[in-house]
Amino acid sequence: PRGVAVSPDGTWVAVAEWYLIRKVDVASRAVTTLSGSSKGYADGAAGDSRFNIPYSLAFDPTGTFLVVADSGNHVIRRVEVSSGASSTIAGLSGVDGMVDGAGSVARFNDPRGVAVSPDGTWIAIADTGNNALRRMVLSTGQVTLVAGGKSFADYVDDIGTMARFSAPSDVAITKGGSIILVADTDNHRIRLVEWSLQRVSTLAGNGTTLPIDGPLGNASGFNQPRGIALGPAGPTGEWAAVSDSGSHVIRNISAYIPPAIVFEDPYSPYSSVINLTASSASRLGGGSSALPVLLGLFWVVGSDAFLHMGLGWR
Repeated sequence: PRGVAVSPDGTWVAVAEWYLIRKVDVASRAVTTLSGSSKGYADGAAGDSRFNIPYSLAFDPTGTFLVVADSGNHVIRRVEVSSGASSTIAGLSGVDGMVDGAGSVARFNDPRGVAVSPDGTWIAIADTGNNALRRMVLSTGQVTLVAGGKSFADYVDDIGTMARFSAPSDVAITKGGSIILVADTDNHRIRLVEWSLQRVSTLAGNGTTLPIDGPLGNASGFNQPRGIALGPAGPTGEWAAVSDSGSHVIRNISAYIPPAIVFEDPYSPYSSVINLTASSASRLGGGSSALPVLLGLFWVVGSDAFLHMGLGWR
């Protein structure tokens, strides 16, 4: 399993597993297949649907449907919760590329991360193979580039296409909907994007791959962070979790104070990083190659294995 998402009512968990979308009932722990039958590509009824390495998935706020990053098919899919029926909402199966447009006109390259906005009107997409952050309006299917989008990987904080990512793998949207957090995997950093301004900053990480904690986010180190998720809002703001997969740990990033002024790196001096697990040894999942939380992170009432990131601004 690569991606997980908890239903808005907290009663079940959706899991992206190889070529299936699975359903796990929290109370009974029963596992059933919601959608998918075999590896490939097909829209349609639950048993007729086919996926190719669905990497992540996210619920809309009402719990009516799931958005799925079908990475091997280079498309974004929708799965109805009530029936398991699937449909393609953006991209063209088997055709990769970097093209903005509505529905099947748009092109992606190995999209791996998706998140639905709090108001349910748009989704953020980590377009991994294009080193890009994309945004899609659900009502029209219109896909636009927010930042990045070059064929080569690099690290640059800047505006729009001047910014650079390296294989971004996951995204999360703050409660207010104005900020997208990006797990910039091969840059070993967590990026912060004010999407309406197309402005990209670094929230935490300095490019080193050692699991270094500290009071300043730009002094911390990550090793291929692959999963990021926001938790319920608290008195100091919102909370998030990061799976630092190369270090086999779950990290805690706190950012309580909104920047008073804008400068070259406006956010990382306001964030701090701590490790919520005992060491950087492979303790999650049991093997030396195990990835924390199976590349996906989600919030469950009573869980204590997640990081805290207080985003005090919206």
